[in-house]
Amino acid sequence: SQMTTGTLYEYSCPAFELKRTIKTGGEWSKFIAYNSDKDILAVSNWISNTVSIIDYKTGKILKILKTSASPRGLLFTDKGENIIVLCFDGGKIQKFSVAEGTKLAEKAVEKSAMRHIVAAGNENVAYVSDMYYAQIYEIDTKTMEILRKVKVHNNPNTIALANNRWLFVSCRGKNNPVDYTLPSPANGKIFVIDTNTMTVTKDFEGGNQPTGLDVSLDGKTLCFSNFQDGNIEIYSIK
Repeated sequence: SQMTTGTLYEYSCPAFELKRTIKTGGEWSKFIAYNSDKDILAVSNWISNTVSIIDYKTGKILKILKTSASPRGLLFTDKGENIIVLCFDGGKIQKFSVAEGTKLAEKAVEKSAMRHIVAAGNENVAYVSDMYYAQIYEIDTKTMEILRKVKVHNNPNTIALANNRWLFVSCRGKNNPVDYTLPSPANGKIFVIDTNTMTVTKDFEGGNQPTGLDVSLDGKTLCFSNFQDGNIEIYSIK
């Protein structure tokens, strides 16, 4: 996705050749989610406060959902029938019907800055990072109600679930007092949460502003990117 053009760019792998471009119909397109059941893409559009539902095969826009302010994280549920949207400035977690575009449920948290969402294996619960309150929420995916929460470090960003139990969280750390886009005064941290008890079991230092984070499908490898250091760190999980 490229924010300023409202466009998706599809590349071949591993040749990395540009295959096609897809217009999203929104402004400042950010996060992309894919659902294999319906073979569709969802794209959150930060400025237009919309989510574009796109047919992957044709690149055609099927539906544009109107959301609260600054949609970011996305999660398909119920085999692609529904989608959960995190609203960064809107302070809300919203659930929509993909086909109808109607809002099914909503949870508001005043001043919150919801960023990223991942689901547990059974999809009955999901986990959400909130940058404003530096917390991780466990939510009911049917009602959007918060079931449990745990405090982490400043500015939690991306999260990933390993072995359907261990939740890894990249915490960017405190903002630079001059401008948040400058290097932070101290390195950020990576947190590990045991979702069985919703408690922090480990944390360790990342680089300057760890943001992007992922865990391999077999749950054995962790990687995260440090925004200000311009590097990627890779760890084995034991």
